[in-house]
Amino acid sequence: MNEAMLKKKVKSFNTWDEWHEFEESYFHISSWKESSCEQLDKDLEKEDIIVSGVRWHSFHISYDISTEIYDLHEELSYVAYEAIEGQLEEGNDFIYDKKCNFCRVWTSEKTKQLCDFCGRKLKLMS
Repeated sequence: MNEAMLKKKVKSFNTWDEWHEFEESYFHISSWKESSCEQLDKDLEKEDIIVSGVRWHSFHISYDISTEIYDLHEELSYVAYEAIEGQLEEGNDFIYDKKCNFCRVWTSEKTKQLCDFCGRKLKLMS
C-alpha cells in the first residue's frame, strides 16, 4: 500500500482501538526492539549545530527500526490523531518543536519548514 492509501485508511478511523489494531497489523509494532544504550549515548553526545542562526539539537529514536518506517509510522499517527481527536495545529499546547527524523535533529525555531541538512519537511514534535 502506498502512503496516500495508508493515509486514506487511517483517516477513516474513529477510535484509538482501530489505530492500535492497524499499527500492529501493518507495522508489527509489538516486535520493535529498543535501540541499544550505545546508540542512545552516540546520538545524544552530538554537539548542537548552528546553521544560518538556527540551533539544531540531536535526538534519539527509541526503536531499532529504519528511519523510513519510523517516519511513516509517525506521519500516520498524526493522521490518526486528527481523525480521532480533531485538528493537530501548531500553537496547540502539545506541540513544542520541529524535527527531521532522517537527520535526527530538532529545533525550537517555529518558522522553519525544511531541514537545513536534507531539505525534507520538518515534523512537529510533541
